[in-house]
Amino acid sequence: MPFKAHAPYNDLPKLPPKVILETSRVLKKVTAARSSLGELKGIGKLLPSQRLLLNTLILEEARNSSEIENIITSHDSLYRALVLGSKNFLISSQKPEF
Repeated sequence: MPFKAHAPYNDLPKLPPKVILETSRVLKKVTAARSSLGELKGIGKLLPSQRLLLNTLILEEARNSSEIENIITSHDSLYRALVLGSKNFLISSQKPEF
């Protein structure tokens, strides 16, 4: 079927799906995930700021996304940019001026 930008795609299946999703295998995974989230919440309370953990995850995702676009950045450069602000950040493709 050719793509039509102005025509809605109405052949999507109706929700909820007719497949049983709450199998014992899925429920075991949900239980394990809930337990892991509880541990993370407990560990998060030990941190002086939970933003520390979130910022590291966000920066890691940003670095990986940039790598897809062939922009290679080190962790050191990312944290330096975070601390100094983007105005003081030297992009690796720029040559430093001494």
